[in-house]
Amino acid sequence: MAQGAVTSPFLYACFINGLLEELNASGLGVAIAEVHIAGLAYADDIVLTAATADNLRKMLDLLTEYARRWRFEYNPSKSNVIAYGTKRQVAEVDAERFTLGGADVAVVRDYKYLGCEMSGLVGRGGAVIDRLARTARFKASDLSGPCGCRYRGVHVAKSLKLWEAYARPVIEYAAEVWRPTKAQAKKLERTVCDFARHALGVDTRTGNDFLLTELGLVSPAARREELKLRFFRHLCTAEPERALSKVFRRRCEQVKEGARREACAPSIATCCSSTTSVPSGRICQQSRGSGRSGTRGCTRW
Repeated sequence: MAQGAVTSPFLYACFINGLLEELNASGLGVAIAEVHIAGLAYADDIVLTAATADNLRKMLDLLTEYARRWRFEYNPSKSNVIAYGTKRQVAEVDAERFTLGGADVAVVRDYKYLGCEMSGLVGRGGAVIDRLARTARFKASDLSGPCGCRYRGVHVAKSLKLWEAYARPVIEYAAEVWRPTKAQAKKLERTVCDFARHALGVDTRTGNDFLLTELGLVSPAARREELKLRFFRHLCTAEPERALSKVFRRRCEQVKEGARREACAPSIATCCSSTTSVPSGRICQQSRGSGRSGTRGCTRW
């Protein structure tokens, strides 16, 4: 079958499904919110989750045996092991040795998965935002040639279409799950406003609010909040039997009990307070000021 054929994703899913079934049946993996998770699969990317180094080695041996049985090979150079925890916990894993298909698998501190850099050390992160900000500026620079009223470029409406199709998706990639620092947020907003100035043919003395209003653009911060709310609506309305829904609801209970919020705050508290009582398709904001868990401003999406 030719590479890129229409039926290749379906056939690959049928082919690899047996491996996922064996992983789940092995009992290896981790338990999150009373849900057993041995691995995550997205297209041809597979992530194994293990609580100990010994369990991970057993899972790698299972993968090796499955590949030998079905006569295919993995690419060890594109496979890595990453440990999450404190510096001491990560250092302990660095001393371990892991193999896949007879080849060593390197232990790394950072790894890119689905386009996002992930760090194993607690408290680190933000590399993905810096990279996306740089890429967005490069793409905005690419548009500086064909766009711009001052330089007799294409019409402003077409410039906006080019921006929405070419540059904006970079700024919003995985925005539902990351939270920029103040400096990173300013970089993202500056990229949008610089493009708007170029498209309108105005100088730097023109205010950002005017630029966004004139072109009908939304600030990156407002777009992130919108995307987060849409994402959490998806989590809130997911079928209760799905692992995604079980893990999310358990995490909401932990947040309401005072556990540390992750990068998805403050939106997570908005949906946590309403997952058990609000009908499908509704999201309520948590009331502020009184410290109670009441809701207000209930709106339909």
